[in-house]
Parts: sequence; C-alpha cells; structure tokens
Amino acid sequence: MVFYAARHWRGLALSGADEDFWAFHAEFVRRLPNESSLRTTAKPWFIHQLRMIAHTI
Repeated sequence: MVFYAARHWRGLALSGADEDFWAFHAEFVRRLPNESSLRTTAKPWFIHQLRMIAHTI
C-alpha cells in the first residue's frame, strides 16, 4: 500500500513519462519480487493494473 498511499510513488505510477513509471515499477518489483517472471503477454496487463489501481486510489 505504501506505493499508492505515498504521493511520490503514486505520482510515478501515474506519470505519462516512461522513465518515471519504470522507476516505480523497479521499486515495486524490488520490494515485492515475483516468484517467477512475467511472460511477455502478462507485462502489459500488469502495467495496466498498476496504473489503474494508482488512479483509483
């Protein structure tokens, strides 16, 4: 929840700049590592979900 509650992380997640979003994504994965890497087809879905949750909050 810290990623969405903190203005800094939420701002990066919602940023239109790819560099900002990927900084958010890298920190998200660092703190909450996946048990296995996402397949190529899952990455767009995952990125969309991160942004939608941040926008909703």
